[in-house]
Amino acid sequence: MYNLLYILYLAEPQQIISKNQNESVKNYTEKTKSKENVDNPTPEPAIVVTPPRQYTLDELETEILQKSSMAIAALKIATEAIKEYSKNMFNLIESATKKIDPNFNISLQKLEDRKNEIYTKAFEDFKKYGKEIAEKQKLLNNSKFEESPDRLAKSIHKTNEALEELTHANLSLENEYYNLDYIKKYATNVNEAQTSLIKEFESLFPDSDLTQHKINIKNNDFDIFLLYSLKKLNYYQDKLSKQEGILDRKINNAMNTEFLNIETINEINSRLNSEIYKLEEQFNKQLNEFDVKVGEDLQVQLKANAQAHADLVAKAVDFTKEEFENQVHEELSALEKLEHQKYQAQLDLLKSELQSVVNNLKEQATNEKKIFTNQAIWEAGEFLKSSLASSDNEEPIDIKNQINAINKLGASDSVVKQVVSAVPSKALENGVYSKGQLKEDFNQVEKRVYQTALIPDDSFSLPLMVFSYFTSLFVIRHSHISPSEVNNEEFDPLELNTYEIIERARYCIDRDDILQALKYLNLLSGCSRVVAKEWMKKATVFLETKQAIDLLISYTTVISYSAAHTI
Repeated sequence: MYNLLYILYLAEPQQIISKNQNESVKNYTEKTKSKENVDNPTPEPAIVVTPPRQYTLDELETEILQKSSMAIAALKIATEAIKEYSKNMFNLIESATKKIDPNFNISLQKLEDRKNEIYTKAFEDFKKYGKEIAEKQKLLNNSKFEESPDRLAKSIHKTNEALEELTHANLSLENEYYNLDYIKKYATNVNEAQTSLIKEFESLFPDSDLTQHKINIKNNDFDIFLLYSLKKLNYYQDKLSKQEGILDRKINNAMNTEFLNIETINEINSRLNSEIYKLEEQFNKQLNEFDVKVGEDLQVQLKANAQAHADLVAKAVDFTKEEFENQVHEELSALEKLEHQKYQAQLDLLKSELQSVVNNLKEQATNEKKIFTNQAIWEAGEFLKSSLASSDNEEPIDIKNQINAINKLGASDSVVKQVVSAVPSKALENGVYSKGQLKEDFNQVEKRVYQTALIPDDSFSLPLMVFSYFTSLFVIRHSHISPSEVNNEEFDPLELNTYEIIERARYCIDRDDILQALKYLNLLSGCSRVVAKEWMKKATVFLETKQAIDLLISYTTVISYSAAHTI
């Protein structure tokens, strides 16, 4: 706080002095008024005292640093204003020495007005910020905070650095002021010299005006002008020669002095010796007194230094201890944090590995479930396939329960659903005849086809039926296919008659090729087709069901193999 008040005093001493004088006049006026108002006292309003705001250490430090930076900025603005004013003034003076300017003083006044406007505002801001800084620094020095002494010392150190920068900024302002004083003196001398020259010249030549660059010298006055110039030149030369002569004479007198004789010298020496003796006695006495005083002061100072050293050592030990404890605590905290990070990384790695294991197990379980499901579907399909291929069943095989079980097992499989939906609805409602039963039934169909082979349509004419029946008794029945048909060569099926068609169907039935037999029977026409129609429907249901079952078995086999290979 003392440094800040000192800065304020140095920055504007004249303003502070005038302010003190104004305060003295103000105090005198107030005392006079108080004496006049003794008899008529006026009631004073009640004063409400608000408690001062409580600042934290961080708030005080921030306030001081902010206000310091703002005060430094204000000082820099004021310094730049003075520096620019000095530069412009010097340039104006230089131009005035080369050429007389009648508006020299006006130009100087304009520069000064502009400088004062900027400087006054900047300095007012600086004083305002300085006052606030002084208040906050007083609170910082006198308040008690909860922070540690080390933290308080750091805050004080930061604020002191800020105030030191403020002091440097103020010194820069003072230096610019000192430089400005020299320039002002230079401007005053130039102005006075120009004024004297103008007056002297115009007194000799009244019609001339140097400020307007008007020199009115007539031919008759030109000799006077030359004489005036020569006299001026001789005057300055004589003055310079006189100064040089005086200086040379003083030097020669000092070098050639011979007015001292031997008696005078002896008398001077005796007086000088006596004075020297007196001075030595006085000096020795004062020296002894000084030695005694210095010894006493030295002992006191040594004791104080010893105590200060002890206190300093104790503080240094405490500070070192605290710093060491803080360092150890920081290192332990860092080590703990590092170990925690390592442990967390290991946990994360283990968690990811466990998650991958769980995912693999889930995937394996899903695959195994698929395998078990597909195996169950495959077993059901194999059961149905074996049932359809058997020859022991005289009644249609009920496949509804097996198909429903397969549909339930493959509820999540779209392929299984599509295959199950392809099973004929008649097969689910009425059952499916096995291959053996179809072969047995074909014997009756074959017999009836032979009996109705000559009936062209479904009009049952009794004579034609009798003729067809008796004709069938004489037809030689055998299963035969030409080698070209066996080799799957092209032929015209329209050339085949009913007997040839049924013979080829028998050939296929004997070789368990129900599909090809159905294809041949599909060539029948007339009453023979009507006779074989029911068997053809049964065979169609058998073939469609068998195809769906074979597709289910193949699909489940492939899926199970793929899942097993994945596991």
